[in-house]
Amino acid sequence: MMKGPIWVVASDGGAARFLESEKQGAALVERPDLALHADKPPPPRERPPRVHDRMGPARHIIEPRQTPGAALEERFLESVANAVNAAAEKGAFRSLILCAPPRPLGILRGLLSEAANQRLAQVLAKDYVRSAVDEIEALLRKARLG
Repeated sequence: MMKGPIWVVASDGGAARFLESEKQGAALVERPDLALHADKPPPPRERPPRVHDRMGPARHIIEPRQTPGAALEERFLESVANAVNAAAEKGAFRSLILCAPPRPLGILRGLLSEAANQRLAQVLAKDYVRSAVDEIEALLRKARLG
């Protein structure tokens, strides 16, 4: 059996909170030293870039493949996954509970390493980033029982 605390990672596209518990049912303690926050999105461009049509005077907008906000969110979630993966490789936790809204949760799960996936005990498609620690404890307890 692996040693170490149980980690709870509550994340969305802009912030990630790390909480830990020494054993199942024990109180959660927030780890502010591990908390992550996304960079601010760049200011919107005045006008999207345009291209000229080959035939005639028409001009067309160049649509980005991905919005700047979505790209920023994916980069942030990659940094969250990298932090979890590095901790899993070091053996910093024995069990992982991942809480995030559905879209960020899918991205995070795809970025987790094999070591982190082996420790993944529970996945909740809920946004607990702005919830108080005692509220998260109660919600996790309810999710385990229900």
